[in-house]
Amino acid sequence: MLYTDKDFKDMYFPIHTLTSQEYDKIDKMQQFDKISHHRFHKQQKVQILKVLAYLYDIQSPLVSQYTDIMARRDKALELAQVSKTNQAELYKILRDFEHQDLIIVTAEMLRKQNDTVFSLLVSQEIFFSECLTKVLQPIQGEDDKETLSALEKKAKISETMQQVVDRIDKFRSRYFRNDQDLEKKVRTVVSFTPEGIANM
Repeated sequence: MLYTDKDFKDMYFPIHTLTSQEYDKIDKMQQFDKISHHRFHKQQKVQILKVLAYLYDIQSPLVSQYTDIMARRDKALELAQVSKTNQAELYKILRDFEHQDLIIVTAEMLRKQNDTVFSLLVSQEIFFSECLTKVLQPIQGEDDKETLSALEKKAKISETMQQVVDRIDKFRSRYFRNDQDLEKKVRTVVSFTPEGIANM
């Protein structure tokens, strides 16, 4: 699909029109506060951040138009002008998406744009964990009536847990831009808890 500059004008991270030589402008952008882009070499910084923005910016047209993450990644590389022939090493790093610095910066960019969704996701995961603890507790009724009551309560909690799972799936999908592989990578690199994420 062909894009114009207008398609990217509303992106949260406004770097679509930057050239590779304009890496110093990123330091002046409020959107990149608390994002550790210094991890990247200055000559590659703009291209790398463009790829990450095209992939995961809340206003990136690629997110809605490319549900297949590898197709989206290929398009992001093309738009950022990262070529397999001219920049083979960088191309491989960005396409494989295994490098720890990439994952950390992506996690920071996601958090910067999605504080509310992140809070909802974490709160639902905590709630699910609390429900699970209650369901796993052994039933200790003194008579049949108490035992039946305890079983009914567990059944209600189980129903609630299914609703919570549905909400978690929805929030995960929104937060990680439908990239399940990224979610696994972020959770292995970043402490994905309210306490852990606060220290990012």
